[in-house]
Amino acid sequence: MKQSLEDFLQAYKDYMKLMKEISDQGTDAYLTIDFNERLRSFTQFMQRASLEGWVLTAPEHFNAVDLRLEIDSIRFSRRFAKDIYFLQSYIKDITLGTAKYK
Repeated sequence: MKQSLEDFLQAYKDYMKLMKEISDQGTDAYLTIDFNERLRSFTQFMQRASLEGWVLTAPEHFNAVDLRLEIDSIRFSRRFAKDIYFLQSYIKDITLGTAKYK
């Protein structure tokens, strides 16, 4: 579990670094409104999960059953899968030129 948390936190840091680079370069100006809103929502979701995830490293004397967090729930898995599917599909649509721009 600890290694999974560390992997998640590293992936989150890499993701945030990429988002900062995109923003700093101004290339986010080319995103559609729908995609940008969904990406922002996903980023906030990941930020909450990464912050709450620190509780998973609590001392061993805590009862693990009481440490039910969003990062370790079915709700997290569903939201993550749904957002990733949308973002991947939208990127594909943009790449193929089939996305509707607003």
